[in-house]
Amino acid sequence: TSPDQTAIVAVSGDGNEVNPISYQWLTLSSNQFANALESLGLTAGDFAAVVIPRVPAWYTVMFACMKLGVVSMPGTSLLTGKDIAYRVQKSSAKAVIVGEEHCALIDEARESCPTLKTFIVVGKARKGWLSLDELCADAVDEFDRDARPRNHAEDIMMAYFTSGTTSMPKLVP
Repeated sequence: TSPDQTAIVAVSGDGNEVNPISYQWLTLSSNQFANALESLGLTAGDFAAVVIPRVPAWYTVMFACMKLGVVSMPGTSLLTGKDIAYRVQKSSAKAVIVGEEHCALIDEARESCPTLKTFIVVGKARKGWLSLDELCADAVDEFDRDARPRNHAEDIMMAYFTSGTTSMPKLVP
């Protein structure tokens, strides 16, 4: 596999825009975001709630978390502010990475989520939020794995929550 080969194809909702994404882009963008997360104080074992649509940045976020050892908690864009706050509280998440449509919901829940220290939006920066694009633009695109503690097979990589249909959702590492 060549770094320039297409890894994924992003298609706009209306089907008019087709954007091939290379393996190299995935590598470099996730390296940048992993470095940005580290510069913000996130380390292996920290939890981050991730509620963004399936756009190329979703891969950037997920791979960056894996590289750094940050436990990502992906959630559907149907989650409410209360749902996200519950997940943050149960996991003691330190970061939230969301699409623009979820910023207001998180802002309403900030006081009930004292562990949250880092607020990142996929989209335009806004008051109290860091922009993923700006963080990546300011970060180095090389990620030195040897300079960080090794990941182990028993480390948690991701965490999901059950549907909560019969009781409150449960954290599933």
